[in-house]
Amino acid sequence: MEAIDELIELLKQDKVIPFIGAGVSCASANIPGWKELILSGLDFGRKKKLLNEDTNQIIINAINNDNLVLAANSLKEVLAGYPYKNWLKEVFNIKPLNTSLLDAIIGLDAPFILTTNFDKFIEESDILNPLAISHDKYQKAQNLIKSNKPFVLHLHGVFDESDSVILSKSDYDMLNTNKGYKDFVLSLMKNYHLLFIGCSKDGIMDNDFFIQFSFIKEWLMDSANKHYTIVNESDLINTNHIKLLRECNVEFISYGNDYILLADFVEKLNPNKRKRVDKIEKYREELTDYIQKIKKPLDILSDSNLNSAQRTIIYDILEKYNNQIKGKREKLEFLQSLISTIINSDELYKYIKLWNEYKDNPIKLNPTEFITNAIIAYNCLKKIPEDIIEDFKYHGQKSILHPYFYSGYLGSYINELENARKIGRNWEDYYSKDEYLFENLKRILDSLRGLLSLNSYQFYNELNEAVISNNIPNSFLLASSNRYISIFNPINKQIYAQLPIEGNKTIESVFLSHDKDLCIIANTREYLFKWNPKEDIFMNIFYSIEKDNPIGGIINCYSNIIKTIIRNEIVVFENFTKKESIKLNDIFDDIIDYKDGFIALKRVYSLYSGDILYRIDNKGNTVPILSTNDLLTHLENKYKLKNRSYYYGLFGYILKKIRNLEQFIFLRAKIANLSSFVFIIDIENSKYYSFEFPEKEYGICFCFDSLISNDDISFIFGFLYEGGERILCKHIQLSNEFEIKNEIIIKEKKTEYEPNDIIEIQYITDNLILLNEEGNRLRLVDLSTEDVNDYDYWDDGIRNMKYHIRD
Repeated sequence: MEAIDELIELLKQDKVIPFIGAGVSCASANIPGWKELILSGLDFGRKKKLLNEDTNQIIINAINNDNLVLAANSLKEVLAGYPYKNWLKEVFNIKPLNTSLLDAIIGLDAPFILTTNFDKFIEESDILNPLAISHDKYQKAQNLIKSNKPFVLHLHGVFDESDSVILSKSDYDMLNTNKGYKDFVLSLMKNYHLLFIGCSKDGIMDNDFFIQFSFIKEWLMDSANKHYTIVNESDLINTNHIKLLRECNVEFISYGNDYILLADFVEKLNPNKRKRVDKIEKYREELTDYIQKIKKPLDILSDSNLNSAQRTIIYDILEKYNNQIKGKREKLEFLQSLISTIINSDELYKYIKLWNEYKDNPIKLNPTEFITNAIIAYNCLKKIPEDIIEDFKYHGQKSILHPYFYSGYLGSYINELENARKIGRNWEDYYSKDEYLFENLKRILDSLRGLLSLNSYQFYNELNEAVISNNIPNSFLLASSNRYISIFNPINKQIYAQLPIEGNKTIESVFLSHDKDLCIIANTREYLFKWNPKEDIFMNIFYSIEKDNPIGGIINCYSNIIKTIIRNEIVVFENFTKKESIKLNDIFDDIIDYKDGFIALKRVYSLYSGDILYRIDNKGNTVPILSTNDLLTHLENKYKLKNRSYYYGLFGYILKKIRNLEQFIFLRAKIANLSSFVFIIDIENSKYYSFEFPEKEYGICFCFDSLISNDDISFIFGFLYEGGERILCKHIQLSNEFEIKNEIIIKEKKTEYEPNDIIEIQYITDNLILLNEEGNRLRLVDLSTEDVNDYDYWDDGIRNMKYHIRD
């Protein structure tokens, strides 16, 4: 039997898997081949001023000598970080100009498709929207094969998952040593016959093909199956086929002498046209049926049978469509709109409001209805794609989903309720007094409401261009927002330098390194990075988290040393390389540098009366230095507070160092519905002083700063508005013996807008202070005149601010 006849027969039996090479992408959108790809990366690096002359020449020489792997190694080092990601997107995130070859390949109706290409042309051109799977998800691909679901397996990665892209020698080495992956690919070659398409043009086997094909060639040698490649007629004349036929059992089939004939050739040998048409028609019928059924949300809501076919269809369609949509923002928007057909935000708010009113008496919640809607809400949350879940988890907007959702704790209650229903237990009779159950169900409803109210464009915004400058003055405001880290003048808003941040990543803390060079150190929950605002147009990541070990924040950075909190460890970096890790034996909310170690604030609840403040040495040993009981006793003696059971204890602690006074720190706490207290703690002498801010008069004391001038110490305090006086801040001046000399209250003078909360406060000079009002407005206050000047910031607000005056 001729090779082409064998191929057609195997296609009928679903035994053929197309293996797509670079020629298909070149024919579809002029995607560059291997050599041209490296040259484009070199040009990208030059434009971004990332290349020095020596590296440039090394890459050029490697390309001229056809040592493309060496060139790729050097290029990847040059473009490391965001330049690499953005270059891949620039090259591969385009639309095909000609889909005829893609359509012909897709029309073969193979169970799945393999490719070494980084683009997504195949899956984006297929009306059935197969999943794009990179090599690191080979186990998921194996499950899809078993369930007979279509997908495209990118053997060398996909451009929008830059970590998956196999480009350099180290990438190939990593992949080649992955035994699980090798076993998976080898099983494919033993169970199927590969059809190589796009590996030869005009009689010359592509260099791209040989570089990438060499990776699997040794595996093909162990394959008993015959494989096929469609080539130019000249390849047979030039005997290019003989070595592959002998070594790998790859049979060559000629499509003719002109590459333009390839698409027609593939279409003509296709025996599965009718099967493909039937599959598309069935898919359209299913789609129509799904849409009709999800138009009846009220039926679903009123159905107390939680295993109903209707709700199963809803949940299936969520998963099905989320897998088809490619962009995260589009996924999020689709998810929100579809869930809104099941249960809207107002409906959720109704139950949340009901819980707030009757949380101490669940029987009034109508338990069965409340539970039913919480289970519906939880099942909707479970359909959020994993990549978006990860973005929510590390974004810093904890109000989107409750932390108990990520840990599976909320799900345990849903499982209990489902099991109770299966054994016939009556929810209303059995759970009507379980207040904590309904509190957790309310957390589920809150989480879904947070999802539905999320602005997808703000969460997944486009990355803008960076601004760099060699003319940064010695005095400036360093601030982070939801979209940028900025160095600017707060008065005239002149931006000196600005670094854009990915929309789904939130800056948790930002520091100016105390070094001779201007270097900004910052962190998200996922990584630590540095930024030179005079040179860098991208963040330079020097540390990324391991799974489920979020970065808590930066303790301090000076010279070449950076100290951070990562879960229950203090991690020290020297010259941006991890130097040591100090394990902690407890969970701390805040840690500050102190002499040869640290001061740490323990995470506690309001009724806690044990040790709260600790000294930690550089080996992680802890010594308690202050308890909540000590503070309460001090307050009872000084302010004549009585009956601790009435005010429930202290909570809401904030820890901060006092400028230039090494042994003194701030500790803020509050008593529910009574007062905020700020303690000045003398660590060495075990003494503490306190200021009281009655909540009805001031609101809640939330932030503070200090300044030492001559023999005087000044403090400023900012407040969250809680009614009563409209106070921006309070300024207290003390002698060096901590005796109050005078105090000034800065009150709100304007009335044309509602008062907002002061979330950050800082001295600029002796008489000037800067306030951050809810991240929306900067206010400059002159303490000598009490004049207040407002400077509205841009739309994305300010999360962190710090005014710097450099030497």
